[in-house]
Amino acid sequence: VLGGSKAVAPISKKYQVVFVTSEVAPFSKTGGLGEAMDGLPTALAALGHRVMVVSPRYDQYKEAWDTGFWSSVAMGGQQEKVHFFHTFKQKVDYVFVDHPSFLERVTGTTGSKLYGPEWGKDFADNQSRFAYFCKAALVAISDL
Repeated sequence: VLGGSKAVAPISKKYQVVFVTSEVAPFSKTGGLGEAMDGLPTALAALGHRVMVVSPRYDQYKEAWDTGFWSSVAMGGQQEKVHFFHTFKQKVDYVFVDHPSFLERVTGTTGSKLYGPEWGKDFADNQSRFAYFCKAALVAISDL
């Protein structure tokens, strides 16, 4: 539909959208992914969609509060506890997966150390850290 000089696409149906991402600015960012996960969810929420972003809790985010929700996921034949923090900004729900493999790894200052101790070097347990994160994100989507 053309409205004046701009092309306009009316959106009549509203969706529930979930982004599961390893980084989201301004909370965590090493580059473009963090920036995209800052802008895109906010833009969709501004259009009236219900938007949730699930990301690891790397730091003590001042805006995020403890949900008090606990569950567990199977990891390596054992149950691993799952816990979440939450904040609501610009009509977007931000849910942070709270686990020592994310928070304690960086001693409160992530900078660009989300994936390894220094640029270009991965933590040896990244596969299990992010497998856990993916399972925890599914819990957040279904239970929060």
